[in-house]
Amino acid sequence: MAKYVINHNTKEIHRTAYKTNNCQIPEITSSHREDTDSDGRVAQLIRDGYNGCYWCYRTQHTG
Repeated sequence: MAKYVINHNTKEIHRTAYKTNNCQIPEITSSHREDTDSDGRVAQLIRDGYNGCYWCYRTQHTG
């Protein structure tokens, strides 16, 4: 599994190392999902307004 799972529908980023059942990653449809290991890609998405998941990526969760 990739380091990050990005939900482009909700603009939420998950860190798979810390995922919980609350993340609901399996429910993300393939057309909205991007899996990546790139920290640079994630940093760019955060600059573009994406949010870290409350459950698994709180350091980037903005509310």
